[in-house]
Amino acid sequence: MNEVLDCIIVGGGPAGMSSALYVGSSFKTMIISEIFGGQLSNTNSIVNFLGFENVSAESFIERCVTQLKNMPLVSIKEAKVSEIRYDLDEKIYYVYIGKNVYKSKTLIYALGSYNIFPKFQTHDINLLPMIYTCALCEIYFMKDKDIIVLGGGNKGFEEAIHLSTVAKTVTIVHHRNEFKAYKNIQKQAFAKSNIFYKKSCTIIDVKFLNSQKTEYCFIGKNYENNSIFEIKADALFVAIGSSPNLFLLEAILKTTNNIKPDNLFYAGDVLMPEIQQAITAAASGAHAGIQCYKYLNS
Repeated sequence: MNEVLDCIIVGGGPAGMSSALYVGSSFKTMIISEIFGGQLSNTNSIVNFLGFENVSAESFIERCVTQLKNMPLVSIKEAKVSEIRYDLDEKIYYVYIGKNVYKSKTLIYALGSYNIFPKFQTHDINLLPMIYTCALCEIYFMKDKDIIVLGGGNKGFEEAIHLSTVAKTVTIVHHRNEFKAYKNIQKQAFAKSNIFYKKSCTIIDVKFLNSQKTEYCFIGKNYENNSIFEIKADALFVAIGSSPNLFLLEAILKTTNNIKPDNLFYAGDVLMPEIQQAITAAASGAHAGIQCYKYLNS
């Protein structure tokens, strides 16, 4: 492709789509994503996005994509980016999709973050419907449930405190003998009568109790005595950490000696992987889109 676009956005979650809305209003923009919606595609409903009291994630994503398709300067490409290179002299980005190369004056990097999951012994944890990563997103469905939160850091305790407002019980499972969460956050949790604790433990698998797989329990391991135990729960929230998806930036930063070019903009969970909310990602995307717009307009 010989044409040089004004902007290429890598990532089609709320951050990437929001940035396209702003920069694509006046400049020729391409947004590329393997799966549009980002982590929203892994949830059923959105209940905490201002203006949408309860909307299906699929419907929300479809409305966002349709809005971008109606913008004459925005092109949408559903594909996987394999590599991004940067020409320091030309100040041009080369974005590779298979054998095709697309060139752009600016780049908005909005590839989000990924949650760190434990490995289960006999099941792929990513395929299990009772595994969650966001209490704020799923609390609507957790009323009177028995819940496990895996992780004793700040996020684990914050998730547990939030879930305890509607759940029957919440059990925090942590692999160490001491929790890592701030003391003031621990104090809030300790004041809750329906939050329980298992230290020096982890969850290693799920065990289905009937052929329909509608009843199950979780298998845990105690590190102090190597014993195996079962714990009945309706859901498992994983809160052992997350990391930004930065792998495509390596070639760019290597070229620039780890100095961010002024025509490169970050948006969404790559900036704040600990939050992982659609509304904050969209706000970050709007900011990146406006900054990119100002750069191109200067």
